Formats: sequence, C-alpha cells, structure tokens
Amino acid sequence: MLRTFFLTLGMLSLLSAAAQSPQTCGTMEADARLRHKYPQMGSLADFEASLQHWMRNRSLGSRNLVTIPVVVHVIHQGEVVGEGSNLSHEQILSQIAVLNEDFRRAAGSPGFNNHPDGADPEIEFCLATTRPDNSSMLERGVERMSYLERGWQAPPYDKGYLQDSILPQSIWNPDEYLNIWVADLSGNLLGFAQFPANSTLPDMGNSAVAGSDGVVVRYKSFGRIGMLQAPYNQGRTATHEVGHWLGLRHTSGDGDCSKDDFCSDTPLQNGNSTGCAANQFSCGSVDMIENYMDLSDDSCMNIFTNCQKSRMQTTLEFADRRKTLANSTRCSEEVAPAPAFTQSQRIACAGQSITFSDQSAYNPTQWEWIIPGAVPDTAYGANPSILFPQAGTYDLSLTVSNAFGSSTITLPQYISVNGNAPSVFFEEGFENGIPLDWTVVNPDGGNTWEVKDVTASNGGNRAAWIDLYFYGVSDARDELITPVIDLEEQGNVTLTFEHAYRRFAASNRDSLLIYASIDGGASYPDLLYAGWENGSGSFETGPLIGGSFSPQTNDDWCYSGNVGTACQSLDLSAYDGQQNFRLKFVVANDFGNNIYLDNVRLTGSCNILSIDPRAEAFARAWHLYPNPTEDETMLVYKGLGFQDSQLHILDMQGRSLWTARSGFTPDHQIVLPTGDFAAGMYLVRIQAGGLQHTLRLIVR
Repeated sequence: MLRTFFLTLGMLSLLSAAAQSPQTCGTMEADARLRHKYPQMGSLADFEASLQHWMRNRSLGSRNLVTIPVVVHVIHQGEVVGEGSNLSHEQILSQIAVLNEDFRRAAGSPGFNNHPDGADPEIEFCLATTRPDNSSMLERGVERMSYLERGWQAPPYDKGYLQDSILPQSIWNPDEYLNIWVADLSGNLLGFAQFPANSTLPDMGNSAVAGSDGVVVRYKSFGRIGMLQAPYNQGRTATHEVGHWLGLRHTSGDGDCSKDDFCSDTPLQNGNSTGCAANQFSCGSVDMIENYMDLSDDSCMNIFTNCQKSRMQTTLEFADRRKTLANSTRCSEEVAPAPAFTQSQRIACAGQSITFSDQSAYNPTQWEWIIPGAVPDTAYGANPSILFPQAGTYDLSLTVSNAFGSSTITLPQYISVNGNAPSVFFEEGFENGIPLDWTVVNPDGGNTWEVKDVTASNGGNRAAWIDLYFYGVSDARDELITPVIDLEEQGNVTLTFEHAYRRFAASNRDSLLIYASIDGGASYPDLLYAGWENGSGSFETGPLIGGSFSPQTNDDWCYSGNVGTACQSLDLSAYDGQQNFRLKFVVANDFGNNIYLDNVRLTGSCNILSIDPRAEAFARAWHLYPNPTEDETMLVYKGLGFQDSQLHILDMQGRSLWTARSGFTPDHQIVLPTGDFAAGMYLVRIQAGGLQHTLRLIVR
C-alpha cells in the first residue's frame, strides 16, 4: 500500500508539472533556425568573438546615454482597440515606461536596485513619431495590423511563421527603429529576439536577415496594465528580449555550471530559473534570479549588471543595425507629450501616501493629476505625493502638456486602498460540504476527508473529518487542500483552526500535519505544524475513549480551553505578499481514532508598505544555506555593513527559541544553532538599521 501511495503521488506530481509548464524564451531556438537558414550569418561564437574584441578596444569615454526609437506592430484578430490582442495605447505606453525604468535603473520604480553589481545601462526608448516615408503617425509608435487584411494565417503563431512571413512583410527600417511585434504566440512561448549581427562578416547589413531583426512578445505579457497573464504581467518579457536584441545571453548560459553568459558579475547558474526562487543555490553560489536575463517571474526581476551594460553599450556602438540607432531622428520632439508614469505602489493602506513619478515622452512642461477622493484631488508637478485617506478604489487621470499640445491618460479604479483593522480574509466552516475549489487526495481509495454533522462545533453544526477508527491500514495519508489564496495585499497573516481528537489507546499516534505552498500547489516544502508525528507533542482535545469518537460537547473541541489542547494559532507572516499560497491538511492514520477539523481561518491586516529600495536590498542580502537542513545552517549576508543586528529564531507560534545580537560586515556569515531543533519549519528574523526581514528555515 505504501508503494502504491508513492507511485500515485509521483503520477500526480508529473501531471501537475505538465499542467503548469513554465513559459519560455525562444531566442536561442530562433537564432539557431535563422543561422541554419542563412549560413552567411556565421555562428553565435563568431559574434561573441567580435563583441569581446570591441569591448577590449572600446574607449572608457565612449557613448553613454542612447535613445532608441520604437515601433510596436500590433497583430490583432479584428478586435476593437483595447480588447483582446488589439492592445490599448495605454497598455503600450506602460510597456515603454517599464523599458525606461529597467534600462535606466529608475529610482522609485520596480526597475531600481542598489546591488553592488547593479548598473544603469543608460538606454532609453521612445515611441516613433514618423513613419518610414516621413509622414506623421496618427498613433505614436504603433502600427496595427489585422491578420485577415494582411492575408496571414490565423494565430497563434510559432517562431518559424513569424520569421518567414510576418516579420519580413511588416518590418520598418531596422537601422532607424527597434521593431517590436506583439501577437498571440503558440504553445508556451513568451517571446524571442534576434541577436545583433556580426559586422566583420560580409553583406550582413543588406542580407535577408535584416528582414526579421527585432523583438517578438506575446500580447498577454506586454506592458503592465490590461488583460495580462500572471506571473508575466509586469512588462519584463520585453525587457528580457530587448536584452537579447542588444547582445545579452541568459545568465545560465543555457546550460549547467560549465556554461557562461560571458559576464563575470553574474554568478554561474545551473540552468534557467522558474518562478521566484529566492535563495536558489547552484554552482557554489546564490543564483542571481533577479537578473532580467534569467527566466524568473516578472515581479522578481530588477537588475542589469555592469558587465551587461558594457555589452549592450558596445553593441550599440559597433553592431550592424544597432550603431545607427543613436542618430535616428524617428522620435521628433516637436510633438505633444505622451503620458506615462510610475508609482511607488498601486495598493495601499488607508491613510498612506503614494508618490507618482512622471515618465512621459516628448518633454512635457506641465502636469495635472486628478484623483477624486485623494488629498489633494488635483495635483501639479512631475512627481507629486498624494494621500489616500479611506479604503476603496480611486480613479486617476494624468494630463501632460508642452508647447505642441497636450495628451491625457485615464485609468479607472487604478489605485486600491485597504482598511487597517485586522480581519478574516479567508474562512471555511464546511457547513455546505467540502467546497468545489478545495481538493481531496485519497491515494489508497479508502476512508478520506468528508463532512459530518457534529454537535458543539463553534458557529455551526458540521465539520470536516476522517474516520480513522474503522480505517483498514496504518500510515495511510489523506490530504485536504485549500484553493490558491492570494496574500498579496495581506500583512501579519495568521492561521487558526479548530480540531477535535481523542485517542482510542495510549499507544495510538494519529497525526495531523499542515504544509504550505507558494507555487500554487506544485510543491509543499514547508511543514507548518505536526501533531505527534515530529515529536512535538499531543494535539488531543480530551482523554482516551474506548469507541469511535464523535464530539458531543464544547470540551471535545480545542476552542473551549477547558480540557486538552488549545487551538493552534500559526504565524504565517513569512508568507505575506505571496500570490499563489495554498495550505494542505494531512492526516496520517495509526489505527487510532477520528480527527475533526473546522473553522479554518486566515487573518491579516493591511500592511502594504511603499516600495523602499533599502528594504528590497536588505531582503535580498540574506540567505540560509543549507536550507532545508538536518544540522546547523549558515546565515549568509551579502550587503552593506551594520554595526548592530538582532537575530531571532521563532517557531510557527511566534515563540522565540534563540536570540543574538551581532554586527554584520559585507560577506558576513554566522552559524545558527539549529542542530538540536525538532523537524519542522521555523522563522529566522533579522532586524538592523530600522529594517526587518524574515526567512523560512526547514529542519528535517
């Protein structure tokens, strides 16, 4: 039976992995296909040799700030503007704003970092104002194309059809524009780009290769407003692909620890990342998953390094169809400005202020921000700070003007403000059975989680339960899994639940275990609670009973506090902000007695802070290794020095198990005394310089 259980669990894992196949960058495959079709391109190694030669001979005083004109080719299916694949102009503007934040390491934006190897690439992007025939563009920087009118096949599109048909038929002169195509892409393709050409090879400037030179992005991942698909919904797909277009490789080198991206300030990495794997360790160091050239989720990315900057700047100085862009006049400034902006946050607590930062193109000289209900409700200037006094949603409009005219962007319900009082935001009492969005896993097909009428249940008369009294096998494990729970707007999250359990005999050790997932249930690495199984003690709520147990009085439940074990209250603050959180309740049978579960609640308070670059850098600086551990673990610090830090190890009930004070210098390490800790999950909390960060530690 145990063997069957593991086989079943393995099959479930494979099915889950297949259902959640990560989205991919197709640049390497597209490049290989193109070089096979056009052998005159030479190899990627040829380009790398040229680039290294250019970098060695490039003057330190060479060109810095470069502005690149952009045309966005929107390939749609006949929808009205702003629906489906026919993206709104506001969504396109939001993508240009993201590119400018990321390629300028803009302070106060998601593209900022203060990593010691972080760089401002000094590259900006503007939407073109004139077409190749020098006529003015009615919609700045955008060409909309219906596939039906162009005679193309219906989407979705793969790399081959795009390279062979769509791109050559629609490209604008790549000596003057960065061409970006936005379309419905097939499979799990997020986008791809064309690497720069090698100027030392013959006839490259006029070859057919120029007909596909640019960047392709899936429309559901373009920009940061609109109908986007998480976790690629912050505009970083375009940032990543433009990095390739400017000569950057994946940080992993698309291989194991023997491969390289030709930058010494990006650590070697064993394969591309997925998700947001903080503290991911490979090749002898912590991976730089926050690098734009990894394949992490959008929200994790925020760094180009100094070496990557040098590669991009060198490419713009020497490579075909890149070196001419700095002198392109396709972004005339004699036009009305195009509104765009960033903000310190879009979700806030009542009474909190948000700082807005203008990112408008074409040199605005006047700004008018209108946010009804805010204080003030009308603000002027490029970077106002505005107070949001009450919970609710707020509309926003920005009008920017210069001598050539004005433009307005209007965003309904753009800012969300939450109340401050702690409240229950997730609750299940099983009064209507096990909800459809919960999952029951019953590997052996025997008794499993059901709902039963009970007496004395707090606030109702039904509860989830497992009949262990008549269970036919030992160590059977049955799972009850919550739906995915979004903790993005929650702070100081706490889990409470009520349970009832009385043993049949003193030798019985039925167990209740609770696990947590941050990847939507693909894995459950964190054990939050284990009654009996890990030696943590009894969770029984009454004395032994010589028959099948069913709660009859308040004293049979944990919540009364009169008999047996008190109800659990687990500190889940380490998961604050996670968007794909799930809980798994597991019962392990020891031929004992029935277990009841009721009133599962998650409580949180509004704890949404403004984006603080110091706090983000502080959080990234701490790592635990090894984690999980079976013995001692090392707390590693990679950041600015602190004279005085407080370290705490807490259990999941928030009780302090170990405390120390320490000064930290850059590249500091300290051994944490976890060797004697029982198996389970713990919180390592660091406080220094008015900042705080919490890490999860798993002891096995």
